[in-house]
This record gives sequence, C-alpha cells and structure tokens, in this order.
Amino acid sequence: LGFEATSDTDANDVESESRTISFAPGAFYSFEGTDKMTPYLGGELGFYSTKAETDGKTTKDVLGIGIAAFTGMNYYFSKNIYVGVEVGAGFYHEKDDKNDESGNEFKIYAQPSVRLGWAF
Repeated sequence: LGFEATSDTDANDVESESRTISFAPGAFYSFEGTDKMTPYLGGELGFYSTKAETDGKTTKDVLGIGIAAFTGMNYYFSKNIYVGVEVGAGFYHEKDDKNDESGNEFKIYAQPSVRLGWAF
C-alpha cells in the first residue's frame, strides 16, 4: 500500500499538485544462499490511481494496473536483521479519464534505497 503527494509552485505562481495511491500485493521465494546472503525472486500485481491538478483544475485522472517481476538479495548482518537490494521489470497499462488517453509502458527499475528488515 502506498501513498504519494507532491506540490509545486513555479516562477509564475502556478500551483501544481499530484496524489497517487497504490496497492501491489505480491509474493517472493527465497533460495538457499550462504550463511549471510539470501537471493530471492518474486512478482506482484499492482493497482494505482493518480489525480493531478494545476491551479485547482484537474489535469490528469489516471487509473492503472501493472504486473512486475523482481529479484534481489538480502545480507544478514545478524540472525534476524538484514539489508538488501532489489531490481525488477514490469508492464503497466493506464487510462487517463480526464484526457481520454490510455497507454502501455514497460519499466526496468532498481530500488534506490537500502532495505532494512527483521525476519521473524
């Protein structure tokens, strides 16, 4: 479950806002690794909605769906605490009801953050 909100005012005092809510259930499988490293593969099916406004007027009203596959590796620096990295690729379809547009997109991504987790 995710939520993102952005707000900006340009040099001409034009205000722009954008809000996105997403839900992406998925699953992954961890492979046998070493004592400290565990690789994994997974996938997810995502749904999202984005609404954008400029000066209070709706400029974009998008509903989207996507499917993605990912792989990664966790490094355990103690028994139950780890850091990890992840890369993936996905196919997404979205429809903008405000502008009567739709489109497809293929994305490749690398998570730009370090994950910190606790295994229980």
